[in-house]
Amino acid sequence: MKLKDEISQIESLNQEIRRLTDERDKLIRIVRARRLEDGFERVNEAVSALYHTSINLLSKSRDRSLIDVRRMCYVYLKSQGNQICSIQRKFRRTHATIISALNNHEPLLKTNAAYRKEFEKFMSVIKSLEEEVKPNEAETV
Repeated sequence: MKLKDEISQIESLNQEIRRLTDERDKLIRIVRARRLEDGFERVNEAVSALYHTSINLLSKSRDRSLIDVRRMCYVYLKSQGNQICSIQRKFRRTHATIISALNNHEPLLKTNAAYRKEFEKFMSVIKSLEEEVKPNEAETV
């Protein structure tokens, strides 16, 4: 009888562990989705501030300047801990497109002065937007 009770107790604990693991996984997905949305809003604001116009980052345009802007967005979002597959879905691009853009970023920074200057401006706008958000976050805590 005692062994049966212990087995039953272990099975109950295993079920609870599975339930808690599922809940944890749901929370992780929610946090990742929110981080991506926050980052996407921030890059949209940065692009609008930099170019004084609204640019559709999701367009299929292959204009070089827009490709460079999207690459900068991918780099920023990846640096914030977003997964490539999340960035890919958000921008409606293939996995290979995102990887290629990320891989081409460093060589472009080293060899293309115009790209480097644009990226530095982009990141400075992003940093200023992040600083604006931080005081608001402190108020909500």
